[in-house]
Amino acid sequence: MFRPGRLGFSQSRQQDLILPAIEAVPRQGFSLSAKHSIETGYEHEIAEVHKDINQLCGAEFTLDPDFEEVYKALCGPDAEISDTEWQSRIGATVLNYFKGLRDQLERQGFENDDMLREGLQEAVESKTFRLRVIPKTNGNVSSKVVLEDGVIYMQRTSTRWVRRFFVDDLLHQLTPLFNPRASTQRIWGKD
Repeated sequence: MFRPGRLGFSQSRQQDLILPAIEAVPRQGFSLSAKHSIETGYEHEIAEVHKDINQLCGAEFTLDPDFEEVYKALCGPDAEISDTEWQSRIGATVLNYFKGLRDQLERQGFENDDMLREGLQEAVESKTFRLRVIPKTNGNVSSKVVLEDGVIYMQRTSTRWVRRFFVDDLLHQLTPLFNPRASTQRIWGKD
């Protein structure tokens, strides 16, 4: 397997050669790349983001990445994902979605607006923000925010999974649900 005198030579290329072979073996659950990404790109940083979101919302909210369902949807036969390395970035991608939510809550002034906080807490009975990959949306949009059964679903199609998420428009989609001061109803969704 190794040539005498060459043990350790070109070790940096081993991932390029061995990992694809390992990943090609059928298995239940996540690929090794996805597991590693979740551990290193999500789990080490989500606690601080979660704390910030709870402070902004004035209550304990759950951030549910729903990794199992997201992974299944992105690996499924209907998935049209163009990024071949999405599995190695799934953790960081999901973390960025929640960071974007935090940033929008800050920009909208949730921390100092009791009316917004109370409206959100009442509308989102389960106190849960959950990610979901959907096959398609109505119209020509790749993102939608919906409130179902007391859960806010931040939805994204597989075709746009790795692109900049729609967090810039997120609160414009959410606030009409619970904020009487929201001046206009917008079409929920953004490309």
